[in-house]
Amino acid sequence: MDLEAGAGAGVSVADRAAVGVLARTFPVELVDRVIDQYWRREQRTRALPARLMFYFTLVLCLFPHESYRSAMKILEMYLHVMVCAGLGDVHWTEVHRSTDNGESWEHTGAWWPGDHHGGLFQMLTWELGDDGYVYAFSTGFQRDKGLVLQRVPADRLTDPRAWEGWGFRGGVWAWGNPPTIALTGAYGELCLRRVDDRWLLSFFDAGNYRIDVMNLDGPTSNLYEAVRSAVLHGCSWHGENHGSGHVAQLYGGYIVPGSTLDDLHLVVSQWNTEQNWPYRAMQFAGSAPRPGARPLPGAAETGSSTGRRILRAAHDLVLRRMS
Repeated sequence: MDLEAGAGAGVSVADRAAVGVLARTFPVELVDRVIDQYWRREQRTRALPARLMFYFTLVLCLFPHESYRSAMKILEMYLHVMVCAGLGDVHWTEVHRSTDNGESWEHTGAWWPGDHHGGLFQMLTWELGDDGYVYAFSTGFQRDKGLVLQRVPADRLTDPRAWEGWGFRGGVWAWGNPPTIALTGAYGELCLRRVDDRWLLSFFDAGNYRIDVMNLDGPTSNLYEAVRSAVLHGCSWHGENHGSGHVAQLYGGYIVPGSTLDDLHLVVSQWNTEQNWPYRAMQFAGSAPRPGARPLPGAAETGSSTGRRILRAAHDLVLRRMS
């Protein structure tokens, strides 16, 4: 990977050498071996561990004309937060920032009301593109809405005015329009990640009670025509078989860093809302769907009406327990 590629006016060092970008060329396992080999591992738990300081020093070497302040931006992490009063009742969302590897977080001042874009900007996933934009798919927290797509310049992530929608108007899709639903359905947790040279979108398809993965050319790909496979199926507690991909009361489906198309790992949550256990996260491994691939067998095993009925019953039970 050429870390200098794409450098130019308006592109910051943080865009060119974020921790995630550096880690693709200098894997964390390699960095840790070097640190241990030269006995430079931190002796106490600190806000800036040795690994992050290694990447910071690496940026200074790769970009000698950048300031310390600019280089320090590689240590920034951002978190989109929902503020709720119970499940599904989102009052507003906001963005928090961490400069100490997630040890602590501060409010950036960026926030949106819960009904922003018709309630479709509540549950969100984002990923940085090579063009300096962060692309974000989002939906509601009620698991009964479709997906919309927006983007924002990476250096203006905390400026709500800088966000622009991907919308259909005048017969064409274009940036700058109010976001149009890019995929109808009933969706929950989302995860957009660049894996190898592709964009993968994993999500909980609540309407069909399963977790799907899409393999995209890019964020603006036609989601109705994209390669899509059901990788895990919801089922009853008596019908569980993790080996065959049947998991009771599943949700989530988050791509683990370091995954490849041939070795895709997902973190999947599970919550027995009747007994309140299990309440856990599990890791599943497989491969991403490829262009031209057929959906995995059993994709339609659990119909959409059954999935909605089970989820609605679970939702009602949780609300009763919280009231």
